Amino acid sequence: MTAVYRIAICDDDRCFTDDFHKRINKSLTEKNIDAETEKFYDTASFLERIHKGIVFDLTMP
Repeated sequence: MTAVYRIAICDDDRCFTDDFHKRINKSLTEKNIDAETEKFYDTASFLERIHKGIVFDLTMP
């Protein structure tokens, strides 16, 4: 059984967030880690997902 990690990336700097998202996905792929990443540019959209019952294993940065 493979664990699937859910990772949230949240920052209001779109360039940073997009670049960080790409780097994280690349690293996960290279290390064969099964994970889903989701990026947010504001706290409101992140909290909306939380309120809908989405649980993240890791929140960055």
